Amino acid sequence: RGLQPDELFPALKGVVAEVEGVLDARIALDWGGDRAFTARATAATAQLDFATGLGPVERVSGAVEISDLLTLTSPPGQTLSIGRFNPGVPIEAGLFQFSLPGGPRVQIEDARWPFAGGLMVLKPDLWDIGAPTQTLTMELREVNLQRLVELLRIPDLQTAGTVEGAFPVVVESGVARIEGGRLA
Repeated sequence: RGLQPDELFPALKGVVAEVEGVLDARIALDWGGDRAFTARATAATAQLDFATGLGPVERVSGAVEISDLLTLTSPPGQTLSIGRFNPGVPIEAGLFQFSLPGGPRVQIEDARWPFAGGLMVLKPDLWDIGAPTQTLTMELREVNLQRLVELLRIPDLQTAGTVEGAFPVVVESGVARIEGGRLA
């Protein structure tokens, strides 16, 4: 186990752990004269794996531009591909688009995964990493009901058709639960 993100950024303690892979980071510091001090960074990775309280994340790839390293700010449209995420049911080939608005927060712009013949989408929201409780909304779109039953490993149940709907996901102390979701 090498250097871990929470050793550099304490706000990530309990958020990500057991990080494995290569992260290529470039930092540019600028100061002097009439210019204010600035610190920018870019970080790129391919095949980064890590653990979260919601489940393991594997094969993360992409590049992120941080326009202000001191406040953790980025421009909109940062994009990472996620090979596999398993919050209890494995989902693969995801795309996560976001920005960093400053502080330990992530503005979720778009997050989606192919799922059971349809699509699983995390609705845009502001994720406050330090908040003890956070509620996000997940949508299922045009999901094949029989494939969903198979993914959930429900024995002896035959179904047909598609379902869709939204459900709130409450994350409390790193543990997620669904409250009041509805599929139709």
